[in-house]
Amino acid sequence: MILYYGSPIAIFILLLNFKEVQSIKGILMMIGLSLVPYIILWIELPLPTIRRIVSCRKIVDRMLVIIGALITLILRISYKDVIEPINKMLINSDPRIIDIWAKYAIIFPVIYYITGWRFSVAVERGESKAKTIYEKIMRQEHTVYSDLQDCILYGGEKYQSEIFCCKKYFDIIRNEEKSTLLQSER
Repeated sequence: MILYYGSPIAIFILLLNFKEVQSIKGILMMIGLSLVPYIILWIELPLPTIRRIVSCRKIVDRMLVIIGALITLILRISYKDVIEPINKMLINSDPRIIDIWAKYAIIFPVIYYITGWRFSVAVERGESKAKTIYEKIMRQEHTVYSDLQDCILYGGEKYQSEIFCCKKYFDIIRNEEKSTLLQSER
């Protein structure tokens, strides 16, 4: 979760020193650099983790939009009184920081929605695959443990509860995991 929400913030901090942030090239660079960590996360994270991110995303995304707008407003109102003297004393940073932040505060939600949509598609594909596996399991006379395991992995809690409610499937899982545990203890 920290990587999901922290990546664009880290990119923003890195881009403060980039001279062309105001240009279209700079904005496209912001978007591109912010999307790269998400592509890596999408490829590397297991489906259960992606499912958790998607379930939390709706609330956090709305909060980020509000927080971004509030920070932009506060920066614009208090720049002359508070931020400019601090910048001159401590950092002597670029006065364009407000404009950079204002653009990035708009880009933040766009990036989150694009990646959130992509993560949601991954979850939907997993659920579709789980449905296919579950239908296969229901037709089988002799259910295989690996099919039950795959169904739970791709389908999450919904299919886990479906499988665990059926005594036949629960016994298959329990026996397989018990035998695996006994073999690992030897």
